[in-house]
Amino acid sequence: MLVTIALNNYNYESYIKEAIDSALNQTYPFIQVVVVDDGSTDGSRAIIESYGDKITAIFKDNQGQVSAVNRGWEEAKGEIVLFLDSDDVLFPDTIQKCVDVYNNGDYINVYYMMDKVDKQRNPKGDVTPDQGYSETPPLEDMRKWGYYACPPTSAHTFKKEYLDKVMPIPLRSVGEEDDEVPTDSYLSTYAAFMGNLFFIPEVLAHYRLHGNNKGSLRNNFSKHKLRRMFMRDVRREWLQVDYCRKHNIEIKEDRVSFNPIYIKHRFLSYRLFPEGHPIAGDTFSYLLKRGIQSGYVYPYLSLRKRVLHYVMILVIAFMPISIIKYILDKYYISSYQSAEDRL
Repeated sequence: MLVTIALNNYNYESYIKEAIDSALNQTYPFIQVVVVDDGSTDGSRAIIESYGDKITAIFKDNQGQVSAVNRGWEEAKGEIVLFLDSDDVLFPDTIQKCVDVYNNGDYINVYYMMDKVDKQRNPKGDVTPDQGYSETPPLEDMRKWGYYACPPTSAHTFKKEYLDKVMPIPLRSVGEEDDEVPTDSYLSTYAAFMGNLFFIPEVLAHYRLHGNNKGSLRNNFSKHKLRRMFMRDVRREWLQVDYCRKHNIEIKEDRVSFNPIYIKHRFLSYRLFPEGHPIAGDTFSYLLKRGIQSGYVYPYLSLRKRVLHYVMILVIAFMPISIIKYILDKYYISSYQSAEDRL
């Protein structure tokens, strides 16, 4: 069984060599490595070209990460495909463990845990996903919450036959800087409704957090990014609802508002940046109600996280804006930065 590891890269010259090496050095022998560079302006091209015919290298104009993932899918010849972000690193036996699962069951998506690390790949003491990955099937969670606890793109492998049914992923709108729905959100959303998924409860890769990750508010908090973070979940729910209506699957709308992380982001946007808040029907009372409900309805919170969630909801709801910004900077953003980042 051939497995394609398709890397997408944009201006990650500091990290891409480690990512490519981790793809090439798998213990599983039948590997195709595709590297799609999305118009990098740093030294990425020279690094990619140095691998010669060990990889399939594609250089294209900048159109966003999703466009690079789509191009990797087009070049993939494997029965199994993994889309690897070029700042992440696979463990040597990652693919072998995934293939073993596919060989023993009818699955379209096999995924695993990732260890969160800093720029130098020093452990941050946390993993992703860290909740909800074994208690209930992803489809059940999708129907209830519009979400299931799955990791970033680099921790997912997919059957190519499944990808061929749902790709290409829609590209960002003309003039926009960000993709409307990220790769992991798009593919995991459809996978939960279209086949069997299997979670390997092991850490099999490094998820590098360096301050410029598109999927994190840490180190790089802004109005634009805050809105992008929760609107991607809104758009993902739109995809779910549309698919379910076409296939006569019963599903409710605005289920995602019961996700504690999502509702905090949405409430923060409403409080900090009310002008231009992207969900027109939101009110203070509705968001406060959903914030309180999510703390006891959502099943995958420890007692500690449940208490912290309520504290944050009350802070967002009733503290002055200046205090909210101070708390965000001191306890949310700065606490996540490495000593190097704080210099």
